[in-house]
Amino acid sequence: MSLLCLVLALSLLGVRGLGDPGPLEDVVIDRYYIPKVCLREVQMGDFVRYHYNGTFQDGTKFDSSYDRGATVAGVAGVGRLITGMDRGLQGMCVNERRHLIVPPHLGYGSIGVAGLIPPDTTLYFDVILLDIWNKEDKLQITTVSKPQRCNRTVENSDFVRYHYNGTLLDGTPSTPAMEKTVLMTPTETTNSDPPVPGLRRERLRHCHPPSSLPGF
Repeated sequence: MSLLCLVLALSLLGVRGLGDPGPLEDVVIDRYYIPKVCLREVQMGDFVRYHYNGTFQDGTKFDSSYDRGATVAGVAGVGRLITGMDRGLQGMCVNERRHLIVPPHLGYGSIGVAGLIPPDTTLYFDVILLDIWNKEDKLQITTVSKPQRCNRTVENSDFVRYHYNGTLLDGTPSTPAMEKTVLMTPTETTNSDPPVPGLRRERLRHCHPPSSLPGF
């Protein structure tokens, strides 16, 4: 039997085409881009920030966070998003991209959205995750480089001077701090921009570089 005949036979039997999950199935997830580095994945109760395009099966766009010029922010897995999006975000990494196919009963059901989404409509989303946050998150420290000689490490009340680059989880720069030298102590800053508590604690793990002067 040729492929064309098989497709026609399946159509006559009422079997839905590939890519359409049908009204009684779960959300279909295509993880078409997974970043090499994933510090952690979305879990139930996480605050998430993401962009998406939403279309119907024929490609017609019904909504887009890009067009609005603002990301979507909310809590995943607690019923504040449509069920299909809630499930589609679970296990996602920052900068990961997914195609989601959301059947009607996991979207807007038999009611739809007046003037926007017809009743019993399957929805198609293209999503990129930009940020994850949870109040239970802990400070994560990775030592990239450390001098062979380390006379001592930073302690509370030490005066320190350092450079840093700050970014969001998706790599977006958060501050151009490499353009200035920061002067502070781990417990109290000496300038007008106090560091975040996590950065203050992270300073305590740094090694004081050895001096080239005799006796130091």
